[in-house]
Amino acid sequence: MTANDYPNTISLIDQYPNLMVLRTFSKAYGLAALRVGYGVGNAQFVSSIDPVRPPFNNNSFGHVAAAAALDDEAFIDECVKKNTEGMRQFEQFCQEHNLYYYPSQTNFILIDFQQSGDQVFDYLLKKGFIVRSGEALGYPTCIRITIGKKEENEGLFVHLKQLLEMTAIR
Repeated sequence: MTANDYPNTISLIDQYPNLMVLRTFSKAYGLAALRVGYGVGNAQFVSSIDPVRPPFNNNSFGHVAAAAALDDEAFIDECVKKNTEGMRQFEQFCQEHNLYYYPSQTNFILIDFQQSGDQVFDYLLKKGFIVRSGEALGYPTCIRITIGKKEENEGLFVHLKQLLEMTAIR
């Protein structure tokens, strides 16, 4: 997180006894397939919800991978740097093509194409790019795009420009 106003939510646990702060290893740590994460909360609250937690919800391989990931700060620094650069690519693309986007502190961006997000999704899927339509997210004219490598982003931009030319959205 790079935003100066990002709240320290873990410090709120003492103030709100029913608050659970969740963290994932899916994004920057690159462990999405392992579905590893953790929660921090008031001990009494955690005890009250633990009985409904599925048994064996993480495997030992996931635990070992998460522990190793926490020790690899250089990897995280590199991921943050590449994501920031990729986000700048998308922001610049949106500015050049007069597209509204929602500012993001994540590894994805939500862009408004002023047309059906499902249609944009279908178009890009046929070109070999998987994005997420904003229709299911409550943003029907948007698509959610995960920031990729510089070359991947540039390849996507080629098809987005073609789409914009075909639909005359500028």
